[in-house]
Amino acid sequence: MFRQKITDAERVLATVLYKRGLCTRQVLADAFEVSESTIGNSLNDVRPLLARVGYTSTTAAQRFTDAHALLASAIPTMPRDTTTTPG
Repeated sequence: MFRQKITDAERVLATVLYKRGLCTRQVLADAFEVSESTIGNSLNDVRPLLARVGYTSTTAAQRFTDAHALLASAIPTMPRDTTTTPG
């Protein structure tokens, strides 16, 4: 048995992101720090499972061209505290 380079949850996430058109396979490979062929294998394995459960993707409003931009979009930003502390 081969050890997976990414978890099952990461494989599903990569497939959903790809199906939504958020980015290319190479961007996903860079984001998950694996080869593009690992992403391709994940897509081939997971797409039929998503179809079986009736998953339908919607097209993303934005497309990312590099892993940094993709990952930055996923990191929540903390609201700035605009209150002042009495001192």
